[in-house]
Amino acid sequence: MMTPEPPKVVPTTEMTTTTAAPTTTTEATTTQQPTTTEEPTTTEPTTTPVPTTTTTEPTTTTIKTTTTTVKTTTTTLATTTTKKATTTTRKPTTTTRRTTTTKKPTTTIPPTTTPDPSDSRYSATTSLHLPDLSSTGLPVRPDGPVPPSSDSPPGFGEAADFAENLHPPEKACLKVPDLGSNQNKEEERCWKNPAHCKRGFSASVFAKLIFNRGDEGDRYLFSTGGSAEGVPGVAVWRRGISLHGLVSTGEGVWTTHVTGLLLNDTWGNVAITWSHEDGLELYVNGRREARVRYPEPVPPPPRPPLKPLLLTVGCRRRGGGKFADFTKGKLDEFAAWMHRVPPHNASFFLGGMEPDKICNPPKHPMKCSKDIKTLLDQLDTMDLSQTDTAMSTIMHIAEVATAASAAIGDEEDGVDEEERRRRRKEHLRTLVAVVKKLVDKTSGPLNPGLEADDMAALLRMQEMVSGVLSGDKQDLWKELAAEGEDVSSLVSSVRGWSVSKLHESRKGDKNVDLMQVSDTVVSRSLKSPPGDLKRVPYLYFPDYGSKNEWRGPWGVPGDQLRVPTAAFPGGEESISIQSMYYKSYHKLAPTRNSFTGANSSGVFVDSRVLSFDVRPSYDAGVLASDPVIVRLEHQIEKENLLRGTTSAEEVEGPKIASRECVRWSDTLEIPESKLVGGWVSEGCVRLNSTPTYTTCSCDGLGQFALLALPPVPKAYVEPEDEPWVFVARGFGYTISVLLLVAYISAIALRPTLHDQFHMIRLNLSVAAVGTMLAFFTVDFKRHDPESCRVLSGMIHYLYLCVGCWVAILTHALFKGFIKGVVDGRTVVYMLLGWGLPLMWVGVIVASTPSYGYENRCMVGPSRALRCSLACPLFLISIGALAWSVIICCNLTTPQIKRKEVVDELNACTKMLCLCSLCLCVVWVPGLVAWLEMDTLNLRGWRNLFQVANAWLGAYIVLFLGLGSNHFRYAVLEKYVKYLNKIFRSNEIRPSYMDYTNGYRFEYRNYYH
Repeated sequence: MMTPEPPKVVPTTEMTTTTAAPTTTTEATTTQQPTTTEEPTTTEPTTTPVPTTTTTEPTTTTIKTTTTTVKTTTTTLATTTTKKATTTTRKPTTTTRRTTTTKKPTTTIPPTTTPDPSDSRYSATTSLHLPDLSSTGLPVRPDGPVPPSSDSPPGFGEAADFAENLHPPEKACLKVPDLGSNQNKEEERCWKNPAHCKRGFSASVFAKLIFNRGDEGDRYLFSTGGSAEGVPGVAVWRRGISLHGLVSTGEGVWTTHVTGLLLNDTWGNVAITWSHEDGLELYVNGRREARVRYPEPVPPPPRPPLKPLLLTVGCRRRGGGKFADFTKGKLDEFAAWMHRVPPHNASFFLGGMEPDKICNPPKHPMKCSKDIKTLLDQLDTMDLSQTDTAMSTIMHIAEVATAASAAIGDEEDGVDEEERRRRRKEHLRTLVAVVKKLVDKTSGPLNPGLEADDMAALLRMQEMVSGVLSGDKQDLWKELAAEGEDVSSLVSSVRGWSVSKLHESRKGDKNVDLMQVSDTVVSRSLKSPPGDLKRVPYLYFPDYGSKNEWRGPWGVPGDQLRVPTAAFPGGEESISIQSMYYKSYHKLAPTRNSFTGANSSGVFVDSRVLSFDVRPSYDAGVLASDPVIVRLEHQIEKENLLRGTTSAEEVEGPKIASRECVRWSDTLEIPESKLVGGWVSEGCVRLNSTPTYTTCSCDGLGQFALLALPPVPKAYVEPEDEPWVFVARGFGYTISVLLLVAYISAIALRPTLHDQFHMIRLNLSVAAVGTMLAFFTVDFKRHDPESCRVLSGMIHYLYLCVGCWVAILTHALFKGFIKGVVDGRTVVYMLLGWGLPLMWVGVIVASTPSYGYENRCMVGPSRALRCSLACPLFLISIGALAWSVIICCNLTTPQIKRKEVVDELNACTKMLCLCSLCLCVVWVPGLVAWLEMDTLNLRGWRNLFQVANAWLGAYIVLFLGLGSNHFRYAVLEKYVKYLNKIFRSNEIRPSYMDYTNGYRFEYRNYYH
C-alpha cells in the first residue's frame, strides 16, 4: 500500500525573473459521492504593453467528509496545479484558465510529504483514519449491531462496542467495503495484496479487550483477509493473552506475536508495520515488542486475495462470505499508513496521545507508576502468585527500569560529577533490589500455571538483569561489593529462577524455543521432549546460524559451547534448557577461586561467561566420556587487537602466567572469606590454547569462563607461625632426619639386617627422610612458585611412598604369621612401593596445570588436589592400624614354629600397631586442615598437623627400629646390657639368635 508520488509542478509563466508572491499548494479532500466538471485548460503567453501582477492569497477550508478528515489549504479559485510565484515581466503576461469543481469535490490526490515529526495527530500523518468505527463501518450481520460507546481512549471520540460477543452467539463485527475506490490505483492494489506496497504498510487500532486465560480462540481486532495459509492481506488478533500480527503476500507469510502486554479491560494501542526489506513489526502502546524479518514460504501456486476487498474490524472474513473469530471488548481509531512507520515515529500510532494517558491508575495502580523506587516499595504488598499479575508486573517494571537507566545516563551536564555517581549507584542498588524481590516473590509455582507462551513475558526479567550487568557499572559494583552486595549471587539466582520457570511451564502443542536478546545478555530457552532433542548429537550455544543480528554490536564474538544430547535424561518428561551468554559480566564477576583463594590480586576473568542449565538433571556419566566442549575467546587479547596491537606484551597490562578453564561453584568455601562461591577447575581441563582463544573440556554443566592467573599466584596467605610452632616443628624435623639417617645407615652397614622385613623398613625410612627434608624446605621456598611446585611434587610422591611401605610392611607381617612366608617378595614390594605412587602422582600432575600452586606447597590450590595426598594417607593409616590389630589377635596361632622368629614378628606387629596409631594422629588433623573441613579453627588444625608431622621420623625409628628385637641386638650387640636395662628385659639374649652364612639372621624354613 503505497502513497502516490506528489503531482508534478507545472510552471504557468515562462521567463520569470523575480518573485512577487508565493502561492500555496492545494490539497483536495475526499468525499463519498464526488462529481466533477472540468474545462480543458491551456496556457498561452500574450504580450501587453503594461506589466501586470497576479497574486494568489492562500485560504484555508476544512471540509468534513465521511471517509477522511483532512485539513487542507486551497486557493480562492480551486485549481489542480501548484503555481509558482507569478512574476512581473515587462511584456509577457500569463493567462490561466480555471478548473472548476462542484461543492462536493471528487477525490484528489494529496502530495506525498514527510510528516512533521512534532505533529503525531492522525490528521497529520495517516493515509486512512476511521475515527468513528460504529458509523463508518457496516455490521456484518443485520442482527449484530455495534453501538457506539463513550468509553473511549482519552482525547478521542466514541468507540465501537462489541459487547454482544461476550455471550453466544457471537455476531458483532464491522466491515468497511471499497477501501480502494476512493484511493489511487496503487493504493487500491496495496490494500488488496501487500506485495504491491512498495513502501510498506502500517496500521494501528486502540483496543480495550476482555479476555481470560482459558479462552484459546482467536479474537481478531482487524483483518483484510490475510491468513497463515497464504491468502494475501494483513491481520491482528488475540489468542489468550498473546497478541499476533500477520502479513501475507500470497507467496510468503510474516507472523509474530507477543505475550501479556495488553492489560485486561484496559485501553491500549496495537499496531503493525511491514515492508519487504524490514519484515513485520508488532507495536504495543507505541513500543516495538516483536519482530520477524523473513517470511515463511507459501507452497505454489500463489494464493489470490479474497474478493471483494473488505476491511473487517472485530472479526475476520473467511471464504464464502462467512465471518468468524469475533472480538470481545471495544475498538476505536483505526488508522493506516501507506508506508512503513519507522520506530522513531512510533508516536504516530497513538495519534497525539501521551503514552502516560493510556494507563488506568485506579485499575492498575502499580502498572501506571513510572518511578522505579515507587515500584520497589509497592512490590512488598503485591501478590505475584497469579500468572497474569506476575507477567504484567515483570513486563512493566522492565520497561520502567530500561527508561530509568537511559534517563540516568542522559542526565544534564550541569549535575555535579559526585552527585551523578551517587545517583547511578543508588539506581543500581534499586535495580538489584527489584530483581531480587521479583525472583523471591515469583519463585514458587504460579497459579493457574504457566503456559509455554507465557515464558516470553516472564523472561523479560532479562532486560533488568541486562541493565544491572552493563560494563559501565564496574566501579559501582566494586563499591557495592565492599558493602556486602555480591553480583554472582544475583546472577546465580536469576539463572536458577529462569530454568525453574521454564520447567514449570506446561507442555503445549509446540516446543518452546525462545531467543531473548538484550544489551548485555543473550539467552535461549528451550523446552522439548527428549526424542526431539536427541535427533541431533549436539546442541550449540550461542547458535550463530540464526537471529544473529546482535553479534555486530557485541564485536562479532566466537565463544560457543557444545553439549552432547545423549547426556539429557530420557523418558516422557520434557527437558528444559536455559542457556545464557553475558557481554560484560566478566568485568563484574568476583575473582575468588580455588587456585588463589580470597587473595585474587592479579587474577581476572579473561573471557565472556557462558552458562548452560538443564532440568531434570543430566547424566554425568555420559559427560565423562563425551564432555562439554567450550571455546572461549581471550578478551584482553581482543581488546589489544581493537587497539591495533598484536599482543598483550606490547601494551601495559596485566601479566598472565596461565589461563585456566573454570566453572562457577556456589558452594566453594574460602578461608578468611565470608562469601561462599568461587571459580573452580574441578572437572574442566584445557584442550588447546592459542593467543586468541582457549578450548576447554568439562565433565559437567554450569557457568563457564577462563580465569587468568598472574605469574606468581598467591593464595590465602596465613600469618607467620607462632614461635612455639616454628621451634617445635624445626626441632622435630631435625631429630627425625638424624634418627632416620642413623637407622638407614645401620641397616645398610649390617648384613645381618638385609632380610625382607628390614629392607622394607629401609625403603620406608628413605621415603620418610625425603618427606621430612621437603617439609623442612617449604618454610624457606614457599614464596617461589616454581620451587613450591617442585616441593609439592616431592611431598606428594614421597609421602605416598611412606604410606605404601607401611601398607607393604603390614602385608608382609600378615603373610609371615598366617602363611609363614617371610622372604622372597622384596623385588615385588620394591616395584609396588615406589611405582604405585609414581603413577598416581604422574597422572595428577599431567592433568592439572595448577598443580603445586599452594601457599604451603601442599600439592595444589584445590581440595581435590590436596585430597589426592591426604585421603590415601589417612585411609592407609586406618587400614594399617586395623590390620595390625587383626594380626595381634592371631599371635597365638602362628605358622612359624621357631620361637625366636615368632617373638620377633610378635614384637614387630605390636610396634607397627603403635606406629600406625601415630600416623592416624598425624593425619586426622591433616585431613581436617588441608580439606578445610573446619574453616573457623583452620589455623589450629594446621598447627597440630605440622607439629605431629615433624616427628614422623622419630615414630618410625622408635617403634619400627628399636621395637625390633633383631635390630636391637644386631646393631647394638656390645651395648646389650644397657638395652636390657632400658627395656627391663632379659628374655632375649644375643646367644639365642640363630645366624647362618656368617652373620645373616635367617627367617626361612622354620615353619611346618
